[in-house]
Amino acid sequence: LLAAGTNSIKIWEFSSRKLYRVLDGCRAPVLHQDGLMYCSTYDIPQNIQVWDCSSTNPMEWEVLDILKGHMADITGLCWFQSTLISSSVDRTIGLWQARQTKKQESK
Repeated sequence: LLAAGTNSIKIWEFSSRKLYRVLDGCRAPVLHQDGLMYCSTYDIPQNIQVWDCSSTNPMEWEVLDILKGHMADITGLCWFQSTLISSSVDRTIGLWQARQTKKQESK
């Protein structure tokens, strides 16, 4: 993964050194935890996108949720126990409780 000020996150295949997928609209900070990826959004930088990255194929990754609550850009993300913690230019810290966000398979 690479988030380098391009308003997107780039996924590279290291062995071939080829660009595999570009996730437009995402930007740093980025946090990956338990098959989920959290990143701030480019168009509304105070929101956090939650991506399902549990598949080994990045082409199958999808946005599961958008966390809203900050009034200014996200500056940091970290994980503590079962809580996502975000910091913002608005001088607040967000505490987001983990919940089941992965799709449930129906049989």
